[in-house]
Amino acid sequence: MAYFETVVVLGMASVILAVSLDLLIGVAGLFSAAVGVFYGVGAYVASIVWLHWTSDLIVALIAAFVAGGLLAIPFVVPALRSKREVTFVVASLAFSSIVSEVFASWNSVTGGYAGLYGFPLATIFGLQISPGTPLVIVSVILGAMVITGKEFLARSAWGLDLRATRDDERAASSVGVYGSRLRIQVAIVASGMAAIAGVLYAAQVGYVDPSTFTLGESELISAMVVLGGLGSLYGPVVGAVILTAIPAGLTFLAIDPAYLGLIEQVAFGLIIVIIIVVRPDGIMGGLGRVRARLRPTEVGRSRSRRDV
Repeated sequence: MAYFETVVVLGMASVILAVSLDLLIGVAGLFSAAVGVFYGVGAYVASIVWLHWTSDLIVALIAAFVAGGLLAIPFVVPALRSKREVTFVVASLAFSSIVSEVFASWNSVTGGYAGLYGFPLATIFGLQISPGTPLVIVSVILGAMVITGKEFLARSAWGLDLRATRDDERAASSVGVYGSRLRIQVAIVASGMAAIAGVLYAAQVGYVDPSTFTLGESELISAMVVLGGLGSLYGPVVGAVILTAIPAGLTFLAIDPAYLGLIEQVAFGLIIVIIIVVRPDGIMGGLGRVRARLRPTEVGRSRSRRDV
């Protein structure tokens, strides 16, 4: 039971990461390789808050979101002002390497390679949120809030302006949409969202070190978004659930632990290749096309009304 609860909490953290990245890729058309380090920023900030100030989970969540957003500014602003998407990708890679090195080397704050541990259990209104059912409930609620928030932003006038900028920046700017400013804003918001996932990780594991928050984590989250379907409501959620369930399921099979990691990577790769070939828009994107084909068109409806 404890293993299942751990999988659920870390799975919800992955859902939040995938949703935050989809806000960047699916809505704004920007790819970031730094989502993994913002995951780490949230985990480290929460650990520091719990170790030195308060065990309050809400305070840790707010601090992580603010820290993630503020930390994104130094690389987001200059990268996006160049108005070249490849610059943003390269800048995110460089930023990821720098922050990963900080995690590993700033011993007085991050604990270096030894990491941070020994912080108290998180609390909400004085009630302890221990790993297990209480944290599972909190993680599901938090995940639902992030999904709802992302969808609200994507469907708002702000989100529509972002989509217009993604599709044709010149046309959008001709009607007064400031694409660079919007992209800076969405990158800051998405970075803060990714940091929220790190709080769940720290609360569940009770230990934070640099080995988890690497470029490989960013690649895995990107695979979740692509697998589920870019720019869809449930796409990142489906992708995160599938790629979280695969390694969890493999642990129940009689497989030599020495080969388990290799088998996981092969399984991930095969699934992504199959989806790209069969459903280029991802699982939910492909289902969306099927629903669109089955749904009567407005022309067909109007004709049927006239016939009646």
